[in-house]
Amino acid sequence: MNVLIFITILPSYLLGRYIYNMDRVEKEPRGLLIGLFLAGVAAVFLTLILSDSSESLLPILKQEGPDIKSLIIYNFLGVALIEEFCKWIFLVLCTWKNKHFNFLFDGIVYGVFVALGFATLENFLYVFNPEGGISTAILRAVLSVPAHAFFGVFMGYYYGIARMNKNQKKGCLIFIVLSLIVPVLLHGIFDFCLSGEHLIYIAIYAIFIIILYVVSFKRIKRLSKNDKSIS
Repeated sequence: MNVLIFITILPSYLLGRYIYNMDRVEKEPRGLLIGLFLAGVAAVFLTLILSDSSESLLPILKQEGPDIKSLIIYNFLGVALIEEFCKWIFLVLCTWKNKHFNFLFDGIVYGVFVALGFATLENFLYVFNPEGGISTAILRAVLSVPAHAFFGVFMGYYYGIARMNKNQKKGCLIFIVLSLIVPVLLHGIFDFCLSGEHLIYIAIYAIFIIILYVVSFKRIKRLSKNDKSIS
């Protein structure tokens, strides 16, 4: 049991530590980061509420069959949109007016910590259910938790640019929308490929994961070295 808990928590800790260390200009207060992590945990409960409500009001969001249309609607709208919106709304509420939000890289830090809070609780729910276990913990440590973190990288990147353009109404609106839409699309592709029953989906998924990881790490390293003030 202790090993299982360790594997469940470890990827979030390592990714959170990595992002924290890459914030080179000005470290964010640990209290704020803990609060954002807990906000991500709270986003899981909001997701459960919205998912149940949306499926009751819009039955089309339920995964009722293996056809492409059903898979697209379910994965992009029924899962990705709801989950990323819940993370995004907590991100905005907790940080938009925060005095510590004064550099572009801060947006990435905030986005990742909210995502890691979400991913950690979700990890426990999957790993410790009757169909979970050590294999589920390992797969999610390698795939699902990093994916959530990297969705957070894109969310935080565009969110930071939106904050930088807060005095330009049009520019701010464009990037605040991108901070939600881009993670939704990435998350939707991630889940859609896993839902498919043909080998082509696995091939696309493998290519997608490689691109997602490479682009995310490059963006983190580039912005870490060339951070910009947004105050």
